[in-house]
Parts: sequence; C-alpha cells; structure tokens
Amino acid sequence: MEKNSHLLHGTTIKLSFKGDYITARSRILKYLHMTRIALPYATIIFDDPEGLFFVAPTLSHILPKPPRETPPHPYGVDIIKLKEMIESSKKDLPLYKFFLKFSRIGKVTAFNFSKLIGLDPFKPLRKLTDEEIKRIAEGLKSYKFLPPDASALSPLGLETIKTGINAEFAPEYIALCQRPPSAYEGFSFIVETAIGYGGNIPPPANGSDDIRLLRFANKIPLIYDASNDVSMRVILEDIDWKNYGLDLKSDPLLFFVHIAATKVPFKTAGKEYVADREEIRREIRLGFRECARELKSYLSKKAQQIHHAQRKEKMSVYLTLLAKYTSALAETELIPKTKLNALINKKGVEDE
Repeated sequence: MEKNSHLLHGTTIKLSFKGDYITARSRILKYLHMTRIALPYATIIFDDPEGLFFVAPTLSHILPKPPRETPPHPYGVDIIKLKEMIESSKKDLPLYKFFLKFSRIGKVTAFNFSKLIGLDPFKPLRKLTDEEIKRIAEGLKSYKFLPPDASALSPLGLETIKTGINAEFAPEYIALCQRPPSAYEGFSFIVETAIGYGGNIPPPANGSDDIRLLRFANKIPLIYDASNDVSMRVILEDIDWKNYGLDLKSDPLLFFVHIAATKVPFKTAGKEYVADREEIRREIRLGFRECARELKSYLSKKAQQIHHAQRKEKMSVYLTLLAKYTSALAETELIPKTKLNALINKKGVEDE
C-alpha cells in the first residue's frame, strides 16, 4: 500500500519494458505533444530517463461526447460475420426479427428486404440453406439502407481542437471544420480538419517536403509514414492551394486531421497511416477546402487592413505637408492635427 499524499484520483497504470530510449526519444516527445493537442482536458506528466520533466496541465474541462454502442450496419457485414450472427441467434427466430438486429433496419425495411431477396420474412433461421445465407449476404451489400449511425463515434470537437493547437503553436489564425458523418463499407466515420496560420508555426524549410501535418485516428496520434497517408495525398494532389492564396513552400501553415471511425482503414498492421479510401479521401478534401476558404477570407481582410493603414499613413504625411505650406501661403493658422486626422479617417478620403 502507498500513501496517497497528493490526493490523486482516477486510474494509475504502471508499465515496465525495455527499449532504445535514445533513438526513440524524439518520437516519444512528439507523441506526448500531439496527445496534448488531442486531449487538452487531460493532465500529462512525463519524467524521462535523461532528467527531462514534461508537464502538460489541463487546458479545458470540455469533454468529448462518449461513443454509444450500436448494432452492426448491413454494409459492414460479410458472409462470415453473418453466419456468426445466425449461429448465436435462436434457431426458431423469424428472419425479419433477425434483420432487426442490424443498425438502421426497422420492421418495414426488414419485410421489404426479405421480399427483395425472395425469402419468407417468417422463415425460421434453422431452415436457412447455405445458398439462402449467401443471398442474404449479397443483398445486405446492395440494398439501399440508411447510412450508418454516427452515435458510435466520438469526435474531438472543434473547441477541443482549437484549444490544443493554440496551446502548442499559438497560431495567428485557425480555420476548423467538422464534416457530417459518412461511411465506407458500412463503417461510419467523421473527419475533422484544421489549418493553422502564423504564430509559432514556422514556414517550411524544404519546400513541399516539409509540410507540417498532424494526424490522429480515434484520438490516437499517428507519427510515422506521414508521406503515405491519405491526408498527405489530399494536400499534395487534390487541392490547388494557389486558388486560396496559399503557398505550401513559403507560408507558415499547419494541417490537422482527425478521423473518428468504427473501423479506421489502416494500411499496415502497425497502424502507421490511413489507407487511401475514396470516401475518406473525399471528406478530408472537403474539410481542407472549407478551412482554406475561411483562411483565404481572413488573409484577404488582413491584407485590406494593411493596405488601408499604409494609405492612411501616406495620406497623413501628404496632408500635413499640404496644410503647412497652404497655411504659410495664405498666412493663416495651421490646421490642427486633430482635424487632419478626422479628414484622413473619412470614408470618402479613404476610398479615393
């Protein structure tokens, strides 16, 4: 027993394992910093073997909505999974009631689907033949069911993302987007994107090869093989950034992607990067485009403000000199500077 002198609460997990810390140190620290971005409501303390003490205090008390368990969607069930579900069900269960075990299938849909595949909705499961089970599996893939329920997902939320990015990079501006729920192969997913600009975000040092991209899948940071990830392909191949007034080779940009999914399509067993699935690629592309439009609007307004400020400064110099010399020629008192400033600030003068 250990005395809880600091009145800590919650769950403590202690692990001991061997590893090459010297080689992995930079990746471990990067993982912690990225975790801080995704989980600003958590407190992270890390005391490394070399004496570094990393502390990330709680920055927000806004917690993401927890996921809710949902039945499998028809599009995500293959014939093997279908047979498992039939085996685990009561043998005398009518076929239409079996279909009610799926997400997005109600009683009317169950009857309509049964008729479409040519089966009696009241037929008990024990009387199904292998050919009929195969017909059901094929029908589950082709029938137009409602899209998967997104309540099984737990996105980060735009406020959480904004808090995390601000803590790490303090950008001049952040454009954020949360796409509506979508699905691939019956697996629901939500894509969240963000583009940060300026602040502590450095401009790229090596052109397009130095793109700063933060990737997350179900709140877990992905730190390896970014060049192969579908998000990087979207950035480099799908969007003409010049249309948004952005230059990947010179602008201080930060790209952020989070994929919340019931099944993330990782390309490798190590789960280093997300595979190039068209449905996911489309949502990332649309998310980045929405962020880029918002950032373009901000930068355009900023450029206009700078332009107007420069015009005011020039106008102030010219009017001051003009007032000085005209007063001398007319042998009158010099116009007060307050009146000159009022004249400069007039909309009519500004727009000339």
